[in-house]
Amino acid sequence: MHLETVAVLSEDGLTHNGLLYNAGSGFTVLHVHGKCGSYYENAFVAILAEVYASAGYNLMAVNNRGTGCIVEAYRHGVLEYIGGSVEAFEGCLADIGGATKYLSERGHRVVLQGHSAGCEKIALYCSERGGVEGVILLSPGDSYALQSRYIFPETLPAQLVRLRGEDRGDSVGDPLELAAPREYGVATVEKCYRIPIVRTALITWLDSPYIKMFHEKEWWQTVDVPAFAYVGAKDDLQVAGVSAMERCLRSRFSHLAFCSPTYGDHHLSKAEVEVGTSVVDWLRGLDL
Repeated sequence: MHLETVAVLSEDGLTHNGLLYNAGSGFTVLHVHGKCGSYYENAFVAILAEVYASAGYNLMAVNNRGTGCIVEAYRHGVLEYIGGSVEAFEGCLADIGGATKYLSERGHRVVLQGHSAGCEKIALYCSERGGVEGVILLSPGDSYALQSRYIFPETLPAQLVRLRGEDRGDSVGDPLELAAPREYGVATVEKCYRIPIVRTALITWLDSPYIKMFHEKEWWQTVDVPAFAYVGAKDDLQVAGVSAMERCLRSRFSHLAFCSPTYGDHHLSKAEVEVGTSVVDWLRGLDL
């Protein structure tokens, strides 16, 4: 395996940097990081890449417009700001679409791999676009429940109505002005923290049905592509429990392999090799 730096163009012209862990094969796992993450931040990515490469699979990890909070980026050479604090949720379609095009033009078949909020992005992509061999969900979180706990006693529907009502109807506001700390964050039994975000970006996340991946079954059409899911038993961002998450994921994806090491956490700590090996066994079963 050797490393290659890559610069991938999104469908709407943003340049995203990343790494291709190249095992020399024509099959690549495309890693989609979570909110405010990056292609290099999570140590487990490089470990998974080693495990995949040993079995003959490449891994490509690329930034998307949700990288960092507010960072510099370039669209056709012109500076603009992107990041998890300002991205519109549906923009992930252009990011993933650009990355899959980059790989397909080089003759690679693709499986999407999402981590944390990246799972919501690849679920949207599979539902809207398809065209991939399968999906790998690493530590999918119940964003709806985490946000509901954070803003309690206000409800998410009430928050969305209020935020929309605060639109001043002008264009003079600062597009990078952050919403109040109370508006967006994560709350579990063990932790509670703010996630910086601008109001317009928050509305797109709250308005997306994919924040409700583990709620409101009526809107969801079962994704008919092979799927692998990892939910760590020690993931401190899980609120429903492993069994409940597995049941829900099985109802969302028609062909699901499920992995839940008893010691695994949100970042796969100490479970990287076990999870990677399970993914490889699943990939081999896809007859790629």
